Amino acid sequence: MHYQFVEDARHYEGLELGRQVPTLILHGCDDDVIPIIASRDYASTRPWVQLVELESEHGLRDVMALIWAAVREFCSI
Repeated sequence: MHYQFVEDARHYEGLELGRQVPTLILHGCDDDVIPIIASRDYASTRPWVQLVELESEHGLRDVMALIWAAVREFCSI
């Protein structure tokens, strides 16, 4: 993702982007790029967001089977 995406997002009010769409967030507990607390805080104020915390780092490469299982469950497939 280009940083310009982040810069553009700053121009919108939070309520404008507040559509309640079922959302799945997969986040590594050992992520040293984006702290897990960011996803916890985001999900805690949005009941339509499901946060799955995985014992992994930022890339989540070692938990692909868990990721696919979470996606299948979330999508009911």
